[in-house]
Amino acid sequence: MPQPRDQKERPPCIPQSVSEAKPKQAGDKEKRNTEKDLENENGGAANDEWKEDVMPEILDGHNVYDFVDPDIVHRLEELKREAEEGDDEFEMDDMELTPEEQKTLV
Repeated sequence: MPQPRDQKERPPCIPQSVSEAKPKQAGDKEKRNTEKDLENENGGAANDEWKEDVMPEILDGHNVYDFVDPDIVHRLEELKREAEEGDDEFEMDDMELTPEEQKTLV
């Protein structure tokens, strides 16, 4: 207990913001606003067709859908074809090497 130092009365001082705040109960969870909530607060989707869109997943601050390539299978097949065709161009026979180069390879 503090010791009185003068005759002034000093009642407890509770700030108004604290006294008006609702005390947290056990089991109360703080609701976090999602991007969808923020969008709805600002008038909803800009285009009516977008209202039923599922919100994209975010990973490390990037929209995952930005990395989806619908033509990935087609591009992969093209790369495989190029690799198969290109193998013949880069093959070298021992006959094309000079004697010094052949010694270095052995």
